[in-house]
Amino acid sequence: MRTAKLHCAERFLLGLRLQEGLRLDELESLQAGPGTSRDATIRTMVDRGLLDRGAERLTLTDQGFLLADQVIGELM
Repeated sequence: MRTAKLHCAERFLLGLRLQEGLRLDELESLQAGPGTSRDATIRTMVDRGLLDRGAERLTLTDQGFLLADQVIGELM
């Protein structure tokens, strides 16, 4: 049975690994875990060169792709 948590995990796992990344409006619709601040985490990862945040999409950088499991884990 698919749960909201499983759906969120799948969207991150699949969405960020795609070249086009994850739409920001879709990212906002996915629930974060309790006490999670995705905005701060995303800013940190952008500063570390792991994510690119465009006007409409969030994508992994080449370096971020190598650490995709860690990046996605921190965002969930």
